[in-house]
Amino acid sequence: MLEEHSMSSWMFLDHGPKAFSELVAPLRLCLGMLGSLAVSYVDSIRSGTVPCIENAVLALAQMENSAAVQEAIKHYEDRKERLLKLPTETVEELLKVHSQCEKEAIKVFMARSFNDEGQEYQKQLQMTLESKLRDLCSCNERVSLDRCQALLTQLFQDLEEKIANGIYIVPGGYQQFLNDQKEPLEKYQRAPGKGLMASRARQDYLKSQETAAQSILKADYNLTQKEKEAEVEQVRAQAAEREAELQRKLREEAQKMAEEKEKSYEEHKRQLLAKMEEDRKNQQLEYEKMLSIKLQEERRLQEEGRRAEAARMQDEITQLKTEFKEIQKKKRRCLIC
Repeated sequence: MLEEHSMSSWMFLDHGPKAFSELVAPLRLCLGMLGSLAVSYVDSIRSGTVPCIENAVLALAQMENSAAVQEAIKHYEDRKERLLKLPTETVEELLKVHSQCEKEAIKVFMARSFNDEGQEYQKQLQMTLESKLRDLCSCNERVSLDRCQALLTQLFQDLEEKIANGIYIVPGGYQQFLNDQKEPLEKYQRAPGKGLMASRARQDYLKSQETAAQSILKADYNLTQKEKEAEVEQVRAQAAEREAELQRKLREEAQKMAEEKEKSYEEHKRQLLAKMEEDRKNQQLEYEKMLSIKLQEERRLQEEGRRAEAARMQDEITQLKTEFKEIQKKKRRCLIC
C-alpha cells in the first residue's frame, strides 16, 4: 500500500510498521526541508545502502528541532539586550521583560520545529530559558550591588577618613558621628539607578560600621552609661527593623519567581496546545482532500466499467479510513501538561 499512496499520504497517515506518519504527521514540511530529505534519501542510494525514508526524516527532525532551539534562544537574547537595562529597581521589571522575551522565543521555536516527539526539544528550550532567567537575576543583583557599594564608598569617604584619624574619639563625638553619617545616607537614598540591591548594600555597610560606632560611643564621656546602653539598644532595634524589611522583600521576590515559573509553564503549554490543534486541523483537511480524490477516482473507474480497478480503489479508500481512525486514536499527547 505504501507505494500506491501519494507523498502527501506518506506525510499525514500512519502505515503500520513504518509508522511514517508518526515521524512527520501532522506537520507540513517546507520546500527546504523536503529538499534536505530528498538529498539524504539519494545519498543513501548512492552509498549502496537501503534507503530508509523514516530514518532520513528522524535525522531531519533532530537537525531542525536543534536549530529551532538555537534560533529561539538567540531571539530571546537579542530581545533581552534590546529591552532590558541592568540593574532594575525591582524584580518585577526584570520578570516582565523576561516573560515577553520568553513568549516570543517559544513562538519562534514553534514556527520552525516539527515532529518533536515527547516535546524533547521544547523541554530543552524550557530548561534553557529557566537557566537564562536564573543567570539574569544573579547578574542583575551583582550589577546593582557593585554600583551601590561603589556609591557608598564614594559618599562615606570623608566619614571613613575621620574615623581613621580618631576625629570622633572626643566628648560629644558620637553625636557628631551620627550627624556626619546622616548626610551621605540621605544622598545615597536619593541617588537614582541603584537597583534592587540598594537596601541590602545599605544594611551591609551600616553593619560594617558597627564596631567603629561602638568604639566612638564608649569613648564619648558626655553620655552617661545609661544613655550609652539606650543608644546601643536603639541601634540594635533599627538594625533588626531593617533586616526584617529585607527578609520581607526577599520572600516577596521568591514568591514572584515561583509565580513566574508557573507562568512560564502555562505559556509553553498554551503555545504547544495551540500548535497541536492547528496540526489536528491540517491533518483533517489533508485526509478529507485525499478521500475526496480517491472517491472521485473510484466513481470514474466505475463509470468506465473498470470494475477490478474500482474494487482496488475501494480497498484503498477503506484502508485510508481505517488508517485515519487509528491516527485519531493515537493522538499526540501534550507531555508538558
